[in-house]
Amino acid sequence: MRFPVVRLAAVVVGIVAVMSCDGGSVNPRFGIGIAGGSSGTAPVTPTNPNAPDTNKPFVRIDTPAVVGQLVNVGDSILTVTRIIDDRQLQSLVVTGYKFTGSANLGTLVQTIRYTPVFAPVQGGTPFRTGLTDTTIRRYLKPAIPVDTTIDSLVIEAIVTDGAGNVDTTRKRINIVTGPRVVIEAPIANDSVSRGIAMLVTVHVTHPDGVRSDTIHVKGEATWPASARLDTTIVTTFVGSQRDVIISKTIVIPVTAPLRGRVTISSSAVDVNRNPGSTSPVVVFVRAAGTTIPRVTQVVEPRLEITDSVLVLANGDGIAKLGFIVRDSVGTELKRDSVVLSSPFVSNAQRKIPLALSDSIQGRRVQISSFAEDSSGIRGFSIKASLSGSQSDSTLASSDSALIVFGHTLQLQRAGTIGDLAVDWERAHVFLSNLDNNRLELWQADSNKWFGPGIAVGSAPWGLDRAAFSKDSLLVANSGGTNVSKVFIGTSNPSSMAEDLVNRFRTRTAPLFEVKEVIDAATSKISISISPPLLFSNRPQYIGQLRDLVGTPPVIPNGTIFFSTKPTSEATKGMIHYFRPRHQFPDLLSIVNYKLAPAAANFLVLNADSIIVRPAVASTGFSDTVVVFDHLPDSNLVSDSSRAPRADPVNFPFPPGDAAVGLGAAVAHLKDGQFRDCTLAGGTNPCGPAGDPRCKPNCSDIVLIPRVDINSVGYTDTSFVATSGDRKWVGFGSANTAGAGVIFMAGPRPAVPAFPADTFPFFSSVFSQADLTNNAAEHVHGLAIDSIGAMIGAHGDEASFAAVDEPFHLRLQGKFNTFSHGEGIAFHPASQGPNTPSPSERLAFLASDNASISILDVAHFLSAGVLPIKTKLYGPLKVSRPFPGDPPDVVLKLFGIAKTGLIIIDVRAVNMNPVP
Repeated sequence: MRFPVVRLAAVVVGIVAVMSCDGGSVNPRFGIGIAGGSSGTAPVTPTNPNAPDTNKPFVRIDTPAVVGQLVNVGDSILTVTRIIDDRQLQSLVVTGYKFTGSANLGTLVQTIRYTPVFAPVQGGTPFRTGLTDTTIRRYLKPAIPVDTTIDSLVIEAIVTDGAGNVDTTRKRINIVTGPRVVIEAPIANDSVSRGIAMLVTVHVTHPDGVRSDTIHVKGEATWPASARLDTTIVTTFVGSQRDVIISKTIVIPVTAPLRGRVTISSSAVDVNRNPGSTSPVVVFVRAAGTTIPRVTQVVEPRLEITDSVLVLANGDGIAKLGFIVRDSVGTELKRDSVVLSSPFVSNAQRKIPLALSDSIQGRRVQISSFAEDSSGIRGFSIKASLSGSQSDSTLASSDSALIVFGHTLQLQRAGTIGDLAVDWERAHVFLSNLDNNRLELWQADSNKWFGPGIAVGSAPWGLDRAAFSKDSLLVANSGGTNVSKVFIGTSNPSSMAEDLVNRFRTRTAPLFEVKEVIDAATSKISISISPPLLFSNRPQYIGQLRDLVGTPPVIPNGTIFFSTKPTSEATKGMIHYFRPRHQFPDLLSIVNYKLAPAAANFLVLNADSIIVRPAVASTGFSDTVVVFDHLPDSNLVSDSSRAPRADPVNFPFPPGDAAVGLGAAVAHLKDGQFRDCTLAGGTNPCGPAGDPRCKPNCSDIVLIPRVDINSVGYTDTSFVATSGDRKWVGFGSANTAGAGVIFMAGPRPAVPAFPADTFPFFSSVFSQADLTNNAAEHVHGLAIDSIGAMIGAHGDEASFAAVDEPFHLRLQGKFNTFSHGEGIAFHPASQGPNTPSPSERLAFLASDNASISILDVAHFLSAGVLPIKTKLYGPLKVSRPFPGDPPDVVLKLFGIAKTGLIIIDVRAVNMNPVP
């Protein structure tokens, strides 16, 4: 997932496609002394075409229809503009401005809040010669980044004629933050029959809840009294209903004038009393009579078996709607219909569930539709762009659709999803909602979301099941520097909650660069220390190992690793780990870096501070490095290294001199014999002098020579993955500007548990560079198999490497889906190429072409492709079937799309046999 930034970017709400409808000549004309006079009907003397063109053109904003109309923050705005000229129209530009300050005080500031739209399109075909009267429909889109200020907006339209004459008009609307309101029926510019009910359907959503909605249906003021139409319907809601649909019927008066305009508007209020609205819809009155129903349909190009087909019909009282599904050769696979209840309406529409068989997944079908009116007259689907109706079933218009795998569950709350975790034992799926500071929980047994969600820390991102407990879930809170631990070991979600007492609050983890310069004449070493090198410590992705420490009885350590989210201030992230079983766990760093062979420098990790004591010139000795560190995983004050005993071989200086190199200083901190580890009261946690437990445990400082400091840190999303047995953890930095980085931390022998537990094995620089050189791959997804035998990374291609020693991270194979991809996952039982069962020797790759490829990880051959409705972003997870799943389901896949959570039931027939 390219976050946050990289892949999880925010989506602007509203219609963004340009609807072009540049209407032709409209009569009679109107204007200020042009083409019809001020009344719009007065005769006008034609102008002399040879005379200079000094007449101004005319422009009027018809939509938004009223001053003060409400528009939600971030929504696009439909503008309908009438422009006229007596000779030649040249161009129109429409812009949304915000005005602040006062012109009288000289503080007026004009800001573009909605970017300009042009007609004709800049650089496109100009208006046709002789065009003097037209209507332009365009959508204004908010400027990026979206201005969320609640304020008025002035829409300005400027028309220019062929001679450069200009006219300007403006209309003010109000920007609000209330509910999103959509009028779904009737359709704009549709027609409705006199004397028959008109269906009005309004869809209102708001993440906090909808309090009320108001529908206003109004005829024209010029209609006769017997045809007066002015109806207001108010609907109120109880509780926190976030997604509501209101359907009402309004009878069109029998005496309403033909072609008369009916305007439908709707506004809503959320539970916080913020208003929201949408653009009005205008329909026209037609005469009632015996007509063939006009039927259109909306069929998405990719459909899940539980999706619906939207059938729309217009006639004299629609009584039935239906659809027909045929395969690619015309064989009918399914026919279904719904009978509507009285009173029948002239503009019926209904989403009819397909409810197709699982066996149709992966097949392409043709879908048509039909409708019957109350007299039994049937019409069949035609293309929406055509006029009229169709009574011949053999000529019905059909749409092609691919029936895909999976079921998409729309989120109950808007927000960016960072990660997902699966509790297959209890049939629960958890999603981290960064924008709402909570976990979303899908319960398969009840087939619904847990409404309140589970509150955690700020901006929760990465998720991982606890290594030693199936009852706990770790949450990386990227809005802070802490990790939540959530109890999930129950079927009752109301009992799930974060253990706030045991929330892990991480410490600061500075790095230091120490540079040495040796004077060739005197051999004197001059030393300089960089200011603390600080990186973002805000957790991103997370994983926990099942590591054990100590001699019997063995203690479960459960070291937690996490990547961090780059920020605007700290543009580089880091990989950290800490030991949660300790009372005061230190935050330790793992760096990936490039070597700088010619550099005389050292990178120091996990130290509290470093200082240099310059040498006294008269002595001729070198500068002295003093390194401070505290007892690991304690809240004790920092302690400094001590000078060595006289050692004529390694330290040829008189006893007591502090002229020690950096390596000696660090060695002293690690060696309890030379470090004052005595606590108040005379106790020594490192044991008596000479105790072998003391030497490796008095400091966890890491010293790395010859480091290219600019290569340290990560500017992109960094993924974390663990093996199924929790013995290996892997890290993958996306590196969108170049090849990614992959490295690992792994097994370690049991060592004394107190006070510092360190991981002696990390992927070497050689291994990392070797894999990068061979794979040359971005990292947009990362996975490790069940025993840590193989690691897979997915980007432009998928690369797989062996996790062996000493030949670590050697590339074993690549697989090209011919489409950029993201998530990757192994079969839960996969053990790399040596998996006993070929049906379990599999990996799954999510690609941008909206498909999931199944791959044999021994021969790197395709074992099938599962097309899905929309492409996934972020992680892909695989689990065993849930309790209660059909017996033919062998696996379940879980992914995140912008439309919600996608769950795919995989059956054996969906996978091809592999060698």
